[in-house]
Amino acid sequence: IVSSYYNVSIEATDNVGIKAVELAIDNGTYIALAKTGTYYNYTWSITAEGVHHLTARAEDIAGNRAYAYVNCTFKRESNPNAIKLAIIWHMHQPMYKNMATGIYELPWTRVHAVQEYLDHPLILKKYPNVHVIYNFVPSLMEQIEDINKSSYTDPHWALALKDTAALTIDEKKKIQKEFFWLSAWQFRDDDNANRRYRQLSEIVDSGRDLNDQELLDLKVLYFLLQISKPYVKGEYEGIPPDSELWALRNKTGNYTKADLELVLAKQKLIADRVLGLYRERMESGQCEISTTPYYHPILPLLLMDNWTGAISNLKVVKGVWEEDALMQLKMAREKYKAVFGAEPQGIWPSEEAVSPAAVQAIAKTNFTWLVTDSRIIDNTLEPMGTDVINQNAGDYVVNPPALYKPYIVNISGEKVTAVFRDRTVSDKISFQYGHMNASDAVDELIRYIYDMGNRLPDKKNSVITIAVDGENWMFWDDAGYENNGRTFLEKLYERLNMETGIETVKLNEFLAKNPPSTEIRTIATGSWINGDLETWRGEPDEDIAWERLAKARQAVIDYASIHGNTSEVLKAWESIYPAEGSDWFWWYGTDQTTRDEDMFDRLFKIHLVNVYKAIGLQPPIELTAELRAPAEPMKAGKPGLFKPDIDGIVNQTEWSDAWAYKTSENSIGMETINLGADTQNIYLGLSFNTQTLIDNAENLDLSVYISSPSPADMNVPMTNYLPLGGNEAPGFPIKWKVKILPETMLENGEAKIAIFRAGGDGRWIFSIASQTCIIGPGVELAVPISSIETNARQKVYLAIVLVHRTGETWGNAEYISGSAPIELLIPSDTAREYILNITDRASDNIFGIVEPANDDYGPGTYEYPTSNEMAPNKGLFDITALYIYNSTSELIFEFHFREMGLVQDGKPIWNPPYNFPHQMINIYIDIDRKNGSGKTDCLEGANAKIRDDFAWEVAISARGWDVYAMIGDEKVRTGVTADADWNTTSKRWDNNTVYVRISLSLIGQNFRKYGYVIVVGSQDEYGPGKWRAVNAQKERWRFGGGTDGDVDSNIIDMIVPKGTTQENMLAYDAGSGKKALLAGILLPEKAQPENNQTENNTTVEAATYPWADFLPAIFGCGVIAICLSTEFVLKRRASRARLKASTIVSSRLKQGAEREDIERELLERLLAEEITESTYNEGLKLLEERK
Repeated sequence: IVSSYYNVSIEATDNVGIKAVELAIDNGTYIALAKTGTYYNYTWSITAEGVHHLTARAEDIAGNRAYAYVNCTFKRESNPNAIKLAIIWHMHQPMYKNMATGIYELPWTRVHAVQEYLDHPLILKKYPNVHVIYNFVPSLMEQIEDINKSSYTDPHWALALKDTAALTIDEKKKIQKEFFWLSAWQFRDDDNANRRYRQLSEIVDSGRDLNDQELLDLKVLYFLLQISKPYVKGEYEGIPPDSELWALRNKTGNYTKADLELVLAKQKLIADRVLGLYRERMESGQCEISTTPYYHPILPLLLMDNWTGAISNLKVVKGVWEEDALMQLKMAREKYKAVFGAEPQGIWPSEEAVSPAAVQAIAKTNFTWLVTDSRIIDNTLEPMGTDVINQNAGDYVVNPPALYKPYIVNISGEKVTAVFRDRTVSDKISFQYGHMNASDAVDELIRYIYDMGNRLPDKKNSVITIAVDGENWMFWDDAGYENNGRTFLEKLYERLNMETGIETVKLNEFLAKNPPSTEIRTIATGSWINGDLETWRGEPDEDIAWERLAKARQAVIDYASIHGNTSEVLKAWESIYPAEGSDWFWWYGTDQTTRDEDMFDRLFKIHLVNVYKAIGLQPPIELTAELRAPAEPMKAGKPGLFKPDIDGIVNQTEWSDAWAYKTSENSIGMETINLGADTQNIYLGLSFNTQTLIDNAENLDLSVYISSPSPADMNVPMTNYLPLGGNEAPGFPIKWKVKILPETMLENGEAKIAIFRAGGDGRWIFSIASQTCIIGPGVELAVPISSIETNARQKVYLAIVLVHRTGETWGNAEYISGSAPIELLIPSDTAREYILNITDRASDNIFGIVEPANDDYGPGTYEYPTSNEMAPNKGLFDITALYIYNSTSELIFEFHFREMGLVQDGKPIWNPPYNFPHQMINIYIDIDRKNGSGKTDCLEGANAKIRDDFAWEVAISARGWDVYAMIGDEKVRTGVTADADWNTTSKRWDNNTVYVRISLSLIGQNFRKYGYVIVVGSQDEYGPGKWRAVNAQKERWRFGGGTDGDVDSNIIDMIVPKGTTQENMLAYDAGSGKKALLAGILLPEKAQPENNQTENNTTVEAATYPWADFLPAIFGCGVIAICLSTEFVLKRRASRARLKASTIVSSRLKQGAEREDIERELLERLLAEEITESTYNEGLKLLEERK
């Protein structure tokens, strides 16, 4: 702590004569300053910091006393050589408001308003020598202002207001799930309210539902704990304690409806104060406030014309929307002035995204400075021969003077000053410092500032810039901060408040005193994300969204060209501008994921629907169509391959193994749709009087509409949304139309089918005709799978639609298959066969591993998180088997897990698009097998190293929301896929299996000669690299049994090579900082033929089979699936045979199970190979007998 000297001036006058002048600091002991004279002036030097309360008193010779009171702020003496530091906190939330209903679809703006947004200015006020910049997005200001309106509501608010006794079962379930969505530290805080909150969580985690009083307690506590605790306690200057809220925090339960109403009312009042607190700090001179284009659009993309998506390969046709960019900037200035009473000078372009055109727009709207990322200045200067940072080494600053210098960016005479944030220290606040002791983290930050600052030859004209989200790092569990980040922020400000070698500055003042002298005539296009713009464009659904926005915008322009700039046009623009916001495009695609993706998709489309409605036009069907859950079959088909005789006779015996669906009422009397597939074709058997079809061949359109493989949503490129004559979507985006052509029928009943590809605009483009249909008493047809670009183990949706024509006019569509789509999984002829029969055939199996169970504990010490959403809190990451095989184009990894997770609302928990909610799979591929020639760092989040002899060239990351390959430093998403064996009929996983498929175009054909490091952890949307962290103590969302540092790996299970154990492989040394060092496995050079299996439960000798030494060892298990013994197979079959149908049926009937539940259990056991087919059939027979 540096002692500085400060001056206090005391003046007193008295006609009689002054006897004494005294001074007390902070109500301490009076110190005598003088005794005589009728006039007294004294300057006193003291050592003090910050704000202090002074009391001065004077006494005259007559004994009269007078007092003066003042609060003084003591400031450091100016240090001209201090390092200048600008701290910018960016405050932003997506526009959660549904403009059509006025309802906020998510509650997060309100939640952050009464915690993080409230705390920031109140903490700052305690440290008067600290100056910061707050950046407020105008749409966030608008949302905060809405909270105190009587019309405000959001889903959680509405549930809170509904009487607890009147809640439906689903609403109670929702409360029991979502009202625990608070930061993990709240479950560790130890006052009465937090203890009761934790207790309620434990009740729910135990599997018991809360009763009505407990639900009411949960309601009150959820909203009460959202409010800043130090605010409630009155720990901030000028904020008295809230005795009512503090009393509620001290209760131990039994809250009342009045308590709930009080908390909700307080939230509104507190939110209403927030923006005023920032204005107060700004007017005091302690902070500066900058802003962002109104709805947070990506300016470079608004100002860019046509592009072709790097992944989607779609050509987005749009113009340069300069008017929109300027309007977003002008609206921002207006909102800023209305809220803060001044004109803004600085701007944080949304996502720090800039381009030459964006700089021009910013300059034209009179902003004087902007902040963007260090990669932008590096990409700008690197072509000129100046390196600023090392982008391949953590963005380490190699040229501090070049980074910390403000630049005048001059684009064709339009000038703006640009500062560039230090990415390294900014990201440490966001992602690393929360996992350290707060004091240690502040020490490291301060050391870093001194280290970089002392490398500056011109400290006076340089400024180090920290620019980071203002709220996300505080509450995100994965950021790791205790006490909602307040402890770190307080210690950081306390330190900066006293540091004389570092001066925190406001950029307005700094740039006015130190005008930049270096001018650049261009600036790189990019953002803080990888220095590019690809997060908001390039993937299929991102580019589709841009196309839809462009079409809606053009519709407004076309309407205005006819009708003028009417009120309807102005209303339409009010929905165009929020649709231009970055958040919709951020969450589209696979590079960023959230459990609320469907909500963001819906909000974006609502904005566009409102555009069309404002100008009196019908919104396009693609904006209102929704993906529907598949129909329930009338009869479930048997697993595996199915192939009927295509003869036009829909024989029910022949189709008995197929799936059967009941039709909706239709004009041709069709009652049943039979469906099955093998690896070559999809087969349909349609039973109806076909004479109607034959007699009206020219005037009937009977077609099968088919989706692209496994559509996760309605945003699929080059698809149509309506069948011929349709007025509503069939519940999926249509990729293919298969039309039956009765007019081509020959005497033997043979007819053609015509296959059309969707044009993406309602048109159908002829693709191929196939002679694979027979019309007889019924219709049977085979649709070649190759003709619809679908592969084995992929799912498609189907709909059968009939349309009549009168004259030249087609009528309305009859959805014969009903309003819900039919789902079909394309089978594989090799699926699971290689477990028992390893041969070198079509799918060319390589080998399999039977992994020991119950080893999902990392190095032997890890414990599962406690959250009930991770039930059963074991087995989720336990690899029980891994099979690796190839097709002609792919290398396939088939993972089997002991558990897959919970099912909610008939879907995997959290609804991941690839159907596995928990597992994070990494596969590191050493292609060249040369020591140290590749990378030895695991992907971000795994937190381990790889041995030099397995250094990788390609790495695969697969989780339920995202799959990608890292090829060196390049991330690619084409050529790698993943999916689980989720069964939409049984609504569970068939065999707890995840498939990861890698195109051989990515890794080459010599895959048997590669090395493979294969690890599994837990996916976490907010974790580093999307991995869930391991800490010393297990928590709701954290594994325990590790350390609180970053030395322990986050790997829970792995495939271990021969000669070691998982415990040894994942061992780490926290003291020395040595991380786990991983080795991998090698594959046999060719598949092992069936006749090389042995008669006992051992592997074969290396002398006989040269590749045997390369096979991975099984730790204590002694089984390698490629060499499965006959004994093992017979034991497996015997164990299946011992599970009798009578046992299953009798026990379940005694438990009161319904017949359909027992039938479903029998089917699930058959699919899981727990019973044989004969046992399954015997069970069905027993049920029929006991009916």
